Amino acid sequence: MTIPSVPSGQHATSRSTVELRVLDVTVDSLRAAAEFNAQVMVAPVAILWTDWDRHWEPLLPALMEALPEMLALGSYDPAGRTGPAIWLRCVVEGALPAVSMPQGHTPILYLPGVSRGDLRAIAECPKHLSPLAELQYRSAFWSHPNGRDWSLYGFLTHVEKGPGLDIPKSDDVQTAIRRALTMLARTPVSRLQGRRLEARDFDLLMTPDPVDDVLRWLGNHEREETGMLQAGRWDSFRALCAKEYAFDPKKDGPLAAAEKLGRRQGPWGAVWNTYRKAARHYPHVAKQLEHAQPQELTLDPEPWPSINADAEASLRTALLKLQDADEVAARQTISVLEQEHGRRRGWVWCELGQAPLACALEHLADLARESGFNLGGDSLEMVATTYAESGWKADAAAMQALGCPGSQEDRRAVGVAVRAMYAPWLERHAEMFQALLCHAGSLPRSPNLRGAEGEAILFADGLRMDLARLLEIRLRRRGQDVTFTRRWSTIPSVTPTAKPAVSPVAEVLSSSSALNERFLPQLELTQQTLDTSAFRTALNGLGFQVLDTKETGKPAGHAWTEAGKIDSYGHDLGADMAQQIPGQLALLEERVLALLTAGWERVRIVTDHGWLLLPGGLPVEKLPKFLAETRWGRCAQLKETTKQHTSVMHPWSWNPVVEIVLASGIRNFFGGTDYNHGGATLQECVTPEMLIGSTGQATGKAAIKSIDWPRRGSMRATVVIQGVIEGMSVDLRKRQGDCESSVLLDKKPKAASLETGLVVEDDRFEGIKVFVVLLDPAGQVVSSKQTTIGGDE
Repeated sequence: MTIPSVPSGQHATSRSTVELRVLDVTVDSLRAAAEFNAQVMVAPVAILWTDWDRHWEPLLPALMEALPEMLALGSYDPAGRTGPAIWLRCVVEGALPAVSMPQGHTPILYLPGVSRGDLRAIAECPKHLSPLAELQYRSAFWSHPNGRDWSLYGFLTHVEKGPGLDIPKSDDVQTAIRRALTMLARTPVSRLQGRRLEARDFDLLMTPDPVDDVLRWLGNHEREETGMLQAGRWDSFRALCAKEYAFDPKKDGPLAAAEKLGRRQGPWGAVWNTYRKAARHYPHVAKQLEHAQPQELTLDPEPWPSINADAEASLRTALLKLQDADEVAARQTISVLEQEHGRRRGWVWCELGQAPLACALEHLADLARESGFNLGGDSLEMVATTYAESGWKADAAAMQALGCPGSQEDRRAVGVAVRAMYAPWLERHAEMFQALLCHAGSLPRSPNLRGAEGEAILFADGLRMDLARLLEIRLRRRGQDVTFTRRWSTIPSVTPTAKPAVSPVAEVLSSSSALNERFLPQLELTQQTLDTSAFRTALNGLGFQVLDTKETGKPAGHAWTEAGKIDSYGHDLGADMAQQIPGQLALLEERVLALLTAGWERVRIVTDHGWLLLPGGLPVEKLPKFLAETRWGRCAQLKETTKQHTSVMHPWSWNPVVEIVLASGIRNFFGGTDYNHGGATLQECVTPEMLIGSTGQATGKAAIKSIDWPRRGSMRATVVIQGVIEGMSVDLRKRQGDCESSVLLDKKPKAASLETGLVVEDDRFEGIKVFVVLLDPAGQVVSSKQTTIGGDE
């Protein structure tokens, strides 16, 4: 093997690079050992690296990867470049054709467990090393300038030959260096220089997040210990725990650590704070805290799960005792319980779902407050306005309390408390509303809903006022402008009657429809009953696109679409439907945003009716089935022979001649149900309407007004813009917010006037759907409309 002459300094590598690692410095130093003065010396045939105490051995895999010219004394493994002394000698001499060394580099022989003295005493050289003894005369040693083998401490602290770190010469520091050597080698030198490094600094290299490691080990100490041992981190972890947290994981065990965690003293306070913020990442720590709880009477209660569990049991018992309490006593009890248990909502156990009753108590306290107020008003309009503005909060508090997670027994306890306060409040206002309705003779009729160009009407069956208010909050948090108004439902407040009334189809329905057992109206022209098929046909006839749940349609027109299963969940699940409400609101929120993103200027949310929900069941009003032609839960049409026995009748909204009997108060004509609608209460009859997006009024904001392709197949469009601001531009994009998806080859045209021309030069794009986007001077999308290149079909 030919070894070229290498002038002094040729192997040196600059260490000014910020990310130069300790391993890189070691590699440079090893190769630099081959430097020689070609005028007075011959090239060394090898670099000998003796490491009698094997302190460098953990770095062997990394060094072998970085140094293809490196060989190691060890078991015979040519592929791994290790072998006995005779094999190393043969490779250096080039006597093994099957083994090739990289050209341009001097072979480096790492000799673990071998001292320089072992080679120099030729007569006494161990037999297994004798083939290497002669090489010392033709090779260079990798050594300290003082002639001794490099120790870890000597190399790391050497300013010229090593990384020049500031390390005290103490046994604990040098032990920590050996523990962290593999990680230390991969660490950038710049992160280590400029400060004095202690043992803790090296242990932190192996355990960079000791708090996380402590918590993970505490949750599953056997698995974590095994993993640390395999990664060579166990000793560093133990040393850090002893120094930082005053315990030895191996000797003291997890229960001792759990008790320290629960006491939260000294550095354990920071460990607890991390656990409290991210307890779900450490699911098994709670079990250790449960086992480690001391017996002290003055113990801080928060960290101990059994104290929280006992408090939950006590709260459950107190709520169940409200079964026979009157509303005043129930509200007072809830107020006292809130003072006692409210603080537990700030405990970690609430975050972990182990304090569902403490969480529900927050909403029960809201219900106690809201149900203490009576809604005023001497007319239907006045009381409806008060309900839409503030009265809905009692309904919302009841639903949110019922929606808190927990066991079946927890939900029963919450239901008892809700019923104690909520049922009297519902009954009182139902009677008041029904008295006002009797005085007025009928419910007011809201204007027909026609829809406008660029507006999608989103129908959500059973979106009661309180849920609509919560949806409004969610939409505003997403940056949407929301205009909130109210409408009136119908008599009876059931979907077959009320849904047509809130739809554009209302204007083509007969005001003298014949009543059927499903309470469906009829079309004026054909007298056809308005079933689902006829409803869709009528919408199409009025120019509405009827969109399925995932479709977004053509935003240039107007559309009707439906989403949500609130009413369906109510009928199927009763009081447990409260658990489904967050998901339903999220579904409606995302549907609104999807329609707006697709280019619709506005989305109008409407519903048909609200409902009553009372855990434990609505009270029953007897109405035998044989007395009624049609009987639903809270409404019925009586037979002619029995009408004279009913004092209060109400006109059907689709034909005032037809009379409907409604259940009184919050009663139901048959028992066993928590949920129903069809009667006359604020909850059932006062419904929300929301307009999200542009109101169509002049607001001074820049927006795209229209897009016109002059003829089918044309690749030029005229975009009309209102409220132009200097510096704005227009683009055509496949994806609204992605500038890389533009289909314009030239620069974005400036929106300098009310009309801007866009030219698509590549006719391959004809027929694809894109967004016309209006961009502010900073390139942000301020308005968009969807269109089809070349014009719509």
